[in-house]
Amino acid sequence: MPHAFLGRFANPSTLKEISPENLLLFFDPFRGYLTKRDYELPSNPSEQIDYEALAAILANPDGDFPRDLAQRLYLVHEMATDRGMQDLLEAAPPGLLTVDGRDSTAADVALQVLLRDRPLLERTHAEQFLIRTRSFYVCRGPGKPNDSLPDCSGAVTTAISPDLDEWFDKHGRGRGSKVFTFLRPAEDEVWFLVRHGQPMRRQGTLDEGESSSVFFRPEVFDVVIYHRLLDSLIVHTDLKGVRELYRKTFGKRVFRNEDYFSADGNYTLQPLKDKRAGALDCEDIEEISSVTLQELEIFVGKARGIFHSIKGDDVFAYLAESRTRVPKGFWNKAVLRIVFSDTLKPRTVTIWPPSRTSYTRDDDRLPVEELLRTNGFVLGSRETEDEEAEEVLGGTGRQASAPRRQARAAKSSRK
Repeated sequence: MPHAFLGRFANPSTLKEISPENLLLFFDPFRGYLTKRDYELPSNPSEQIDYEALAAILANPDGDFPRDLAQRLYLVHEMATDRGMQDLLEAAPPGLLTVDGRDSTAADVALQVLLRDRPLLERTHAEQFLIRTRSFYVCRGPGKPNDSLPDCSGAVTTAISPDLDEWFDKHGRGRGSKVFTFLRPAEDEVWFLVRHGQPMRRQGTLDEGESSSVFFRPEVFDVVIYHRLLDSLIVHTDLKGVRELYRKTFGKRVFRNEDYFSADGNYTLQPLKDKRAGALDCEDIEEISSVTLQELEIFVGKARGIFHSIKGDDVFAYLAESRTRVPKGFWNKAVLRIVFSDTLKPRTVTIWPPSRTSYTRDDDRLPVEELLRTNGFVLGSRETEDEEAEEVLGGTGRQASAPRRQARAAKSSRK
């Protein structure tokens, strides 16, 4: 756990925002460590608390700084905001808290939830990461919408973490991953938030003039979404290996088949090739007012990995007016300029076939997915593709994978 955030608690005024009763309860399990650092924690809230001395210890964590204390401080730090307080007050069951937000600080609320129901604090904190996600990789299922959302009960979710831990531990990220599940029936989705470790890091510290260091494992949150209508797994993570891990593990545990979701991708830019501006029709999408192509990137050099990029306010209008011919090659990336109905300021959506999309704002994803699906950017069911390929090639089924081979070749050459 990084200690950079401890700077917030290194300020005595921040510690004073917390009631003495809650502050003593919070630090009581770590009384022995504080004593080693020459600080005697009062045993009674009526006693004077030396906030300056306590803040100085937090400002200079040594190599023995308790990891659980760092984790607790991190959670309180993250949730001691106006929004965090509101979320906690709404999530807390009746009778859990003795504070109500009217005569207490956000730090008081966060700290009391931690003391009385730490899993609730962790879950509410984790839920905040769901709205920060703007880039996704999509893995298709068989393509036929299921009648209902899959079983994601505690038993199913609990079985996922041990599978993930095997991979994380083997690849230097440690064990102890945790999966939070959020049902969103209104969107026909289940959201999974995966908390896991990153490779160990060492950070230099200064303790009373002596140079030292802290060795810790940072944590990271990944988002995995199952969309019932698309029958797809939508993944947000930075590592290719972790994407593959999630594809297999969630397929295995949720659908009892680790290859339920395909690694072949979900998107195609073929509609732009075939229909040009006609592929950007949004008349039936209530949330979207207009769509134009702002950038087109084409992979044109097989031997040397050359990419040709065309950028502008409206690429198709420029091509038509200038009578410019589009170079032959694999259409590798498209950036759409979208004006949404709730604002006049345009936002962008980027598509990298066969699997990745990126959004300016996280809640743009659902209307954009509808736009892409309606206009043919989302590939059909795998079963239908296999049948069509067999009809064309007399049962060999080879042609269906050609666009994907081109996409993989383009990615490889870029690396």
